[in-house]
Amino acid sequence: MSLHTYPFKIGGKEVNIQAKKEEAERAANALLKPLKLNQFYKELNGVIGEKEDSSIYYTPFSQHAVPDAESWKKECQEFIDSLPDAFTLTLDSAVPFIRKAHEIFIKYMPVEDHRQTKEQVLVRQAECVVAQHQRDLADQEWRSQWCKPEAVKVPKDMMTIELSITFNNSDSMTDYFDHHARIGERMLLAIVSKQHETERIARRVMSCYPELMKRTWIWHTEKYSMGHGNYLQSDYFAKVKHHAYDGREEVDISFEIEFNTCTRDNAEMWAYKDYPGIQGPAAPPPQELGQVIIRRNEAHQGIEVIFPERPEASIIGFLKDTGFRWSRHQNLWYAKYTDDRMKTVENKLKSQPPTP
Repeated sequence: MSLHTYPFKIGGKEVNIQAKKEEAERAANALLKPLKLNQFYKELNGVIGEKEDSSIYYTPFSQHAVPDAESWKKECQEFIDSLPDAFTLTLDSAVPFIRKAHEIFIKYMPVEDHRQTKEQVLVRQAECVVAQHQRDLADQEWRSQWCKPEAVKVPKDMMTIELSITFNNSDSMTDYFDHHARIGERMLLAIVSKQHETERIARRVMSCYPELMKRTWIWHTEKYSMGHGNYLQSDYFAKVKHHAYDGREEVDISFEIEFNTCTRDNAEMWAYKDYPGIQGPAAPPPQELGQVIIRRNEAHQGIEVIFPERPEASIIGFLKDTGFRWSRHQNLWYAKYTDDRMKTVENKLKSQPPTP
């Protein structure tokens, strides 16, 4: 492959480099580096005399003070003057000039020294322990005010209805928007089977808590990109001391009731102080009979039956006679809930042999 000659400006002097284009550009950048030294800086970190490390950063939109700036400028000018006139550099002949440029670059590199002595590290670690202890005390104080004393285990693959205390942390002057900033943790209100996130089930769970019933609630549906999901939000009910993004030290707080379907094995949650309170009949866990699942849909006051494959004609006839209908969209059988209907379908399907 034939080589081309590429001209570059190095400190006002035109320098020609004969090489492949990418290699020529790399060589020119190496020659230019000491002239742009104030756009670089070295950062030192670690413990002085023990574990230390350094990193070099490039900051094209800011400049750093170069130590001994006069000597730096003088050596840069001498370096520019040393570059050959009317002579084309090859990669081999450019090596001495690149080496000199690197020496100037390293010699006058601006340095930010963030290293600490061993004593300073010990003090900082002690401060971190104290700060963490203060956060733990604040968390304990918050939980003593809002939560039950013991966490509640949440079964896997169930849906939780949760309560949050939130405030508007937005600052329109800086185009910062955070309408759902939370104080403290989410608190458990109810554990139900997975189902549609509806206003009906959120209000039904909320109705089990007399204190929450005193508030005025508005239903929001924000199921879109960057939306907050489906949730109930109360009116503001108190002012508390809390630092906000715009500088406020006191904020108005409200409640939010939200849904969470991402439960994990052995997950635990702090429950709201009145949990389980006067809980109404929450949806029981689904019953697996062989490979058939029977579950109660609390939101629609229904019963749902799911088969791993198409059941026998006699079972389909039984379901229809018992008031069940087929949902092609959800791939299940459903009917309105009654105690008798639940017992009837459980007894019938329990008597059937498991699907092989």
